[in-house]
Amino acid sequence: MSSWRFDEPYALLNEEVSGKQGSLDRSIWMESWSGYALNRDGQVLKPVVLPMATAERWNVAPREGTIRFWFKPDWSSSRSSLGNGPGRYARLMELASGEKKELLIWWSLYASPDGNSLFFSGPGPSGPMDYLQCDVDWQAGEWHMVSLAYGPQESVLMVDGALAALGEGFPGVPLPLIEQTTLVMGTDVAGHSSAGGQFEELSTFDHMVLPWNWDYYYHGTREIAAKGPITQDEAEAIQLMVAEVAALQKTAIEGGGWSGPLFLESMEGLYLLPPEIDDTNLVLTLMGAETNKSYNILFSDQLPAEFWSTAAIGSLGQSNFTVSMLDLHGFYQAAEGDDWDSDGVKNWADAQPSDAGVGALTITINVPAHGSTIE
Repeated sequence: MSSWRFDEPYALLNEEVSGKQGSLDRSIWMESWSGYALNRDGQVLKPVVLPMATAERWNVAPREGTIRFWFKPDWSSSRSSLGNGPGRYARLMELASGEKKELLIWWSLYASPDGNSLFFSGPGPSGPMDYLQCDVDWQAGEWHMVSLAYGPQESVLMVDGALAALGEGFPGVPLPLIEQTTLVMGTDVAGHSSAGGQFEELSTFDHMVLPWNWDYYYHGTREIAAKGPITQDEAEAIQLMVAEVAALQKTAIEGGGWSGPLFLESMEGLYLLPPEIDDTNLVLTLMGAETNKSYNILFSDQLPAEFWSTAAIGSLGQSNFTVSMLDLHGFYQAAEGDDWDSDGVKNWADAQPSDAGVGALTITINVPAHGSTIE
């Protein structure tokens, strides 16, 4: 439905390089495992907001939906001997309509001052109430995935891919107030009560996504997130790898003797990175995937391919896959899963021309796997 990666600094840096007026506020943007992250650490900050609707598109579903994001606190929970918590009710997100005296808070997702609990609170039949509450034990500098699914029947809080709390549903935002409603990131609407940390990979969905759909995505992404910004050594290693693969590309396409796995650009513009090899498995990272779709990994032992077998079936938003190494000299590509046009034929099969594979002989290496873009 909507995805916000907080990579605006790339445009600002390009303006600076080209001599145009550009200004990168490094107190707001920090280098991260996925380009840049939004920094929300400070006493009083300028609010960062996402309108509920723009240009006839829902950024945040008004009645039933899911909000998913990654958060790295600069504080530790007090249940740890090393932590004291944020020392305030630290706002992760807040949905609000209007401003100042006419301000209406629909809900807030926040951490307790001691950092031991998360709360999802909003107005109830008899006044403010906590719809959801769960315990957490977070350490400063560690990334966590938080997902909030909401609707009129129930609300669900997920932390690190697992169910954390289940509670009552609540009414959605009335349509007349949609244009005045925004999702505030990392502070309250006045810029106070900051989250005290960084945000990455915010995604919203127009339906409730339940916990089991996040398991593969979380476990596949957390290792990339833990690596943090790409280092100079990593950048040099990736550049060397790309140069080596490029030297082999022509030979591989012509059916030469390269014994390593080959990776095709899919017909949907998706890209598989060169894999990490774990014993007899390949760990694949899919780039260019949309968070509101699911994808499959396909395999063929030859080109042109008479048949593409399904090596892995992904869940919604999954971008990392572990597949059995079917053949050292094999070809893999990614394709949308499911049957989006309901014709009884899987999307990847719909996309295949009669000479399947012939039009996709380009071996695509897309870098980096995490961190800032290498220029």
